Amino acid sequence: MEVYGCPTPGYYGENCSLPCPQTCQGSNCNIVDGTCPGCNNGYRGPTCDEKCSDGTYGLECGYVCGNCSDADWCNHVYGSCPNGCDVGVFGDTCDRDCSMKCGNCLYLYGEQCHHVTGQCPRGCGDGFHGGLCDQGCPTPGHYGEDCSLQCPKNCQEGHCHIVDGNCLGCIPGYRGPKCNDGFTAYDSASSDLSTKNQSSTTIYVCVTIISLSVLLNVFFIIRQLKNRNVCRQQIKQEKADEQIRGLSKGLEKTTHFSKSILNQDEENVAYQELGELAKESRYDDLS
Repeated sequence: MEVYGCPTPGYYGENCSLPCPQTCQGSNCNIVDGTCPGCNNGYRGPTCDEKCSDGTYGLECGYVCGNCSDADWCNHVYGSCPNGCDVGVFGDTCDRDCSMKCGNCLYLYGEQCHHVTGQCPRGCGDGFHGGLCDQGCPTPGHYGEDCSLQCPKNCQEGHCHIVDGNCLGCIPGYRGPKCNDGFTAYDSASSDLSTKNQSSTTIYVCVTIISLSVLLNVFFIIRQLKNRNVCRQQIKQEKADEQIRGLSKGLEKTTHFSKSILNQDEENVAYQELGELAKESRYDDLS
């Protein structure tokens, strides 16, 4: 007994009269019992007639739904959420954290990237491309909007900044941000000499400023020391004056005391003489 396949692909059964399930991969199935060799996304089972459930989707229902709003189940085929994403997540399947930053979008009016897809509404900024504008120019030697501008020809190895096109280095004989200023060896030597002169002048100015600062500090220190010596001399002079004044007052008191004693002695002598005279007069009267 020889077995021949169905003359028309996608059929099975008696006389190949039954069409294979549409959910079979490639719409092919077993020509005898109609079982599928594999299922399309979102389906499972021998004949791929069961939709993914329990929060799964995709090929062989092997993916878990993201954080859909209101705890909904996602689409069994694509994984998208019927009523959008839950708070804090975004993306086609609501599985991306909103803490992720927008790419390098072209901001004309301050708008941000899309809160779900992360895509830039007005395209990418200069030097970036990709769905989220998070990739630099794919081809080296290009920059600017859509990476459509070629780096200046005098850039070293043809490389430049992907945003403004400034060269990362110049080939010999050229200089400037975009290496478009040619110069000779004499110009280079003159430039080096000028740079050295500028460096020397800067060093001289710095040394002069430092020297002046040191001299000023020394001057102020000497001045403070002199002021301290003058103050000390004034204090000593004031103390000496006070001692002299004290001695003068003591001498005056001593002199006054001596005069008092001398006067008392003179008064005593006078009294003694008067007493003797009185005695003599009495004797004269008696006689």
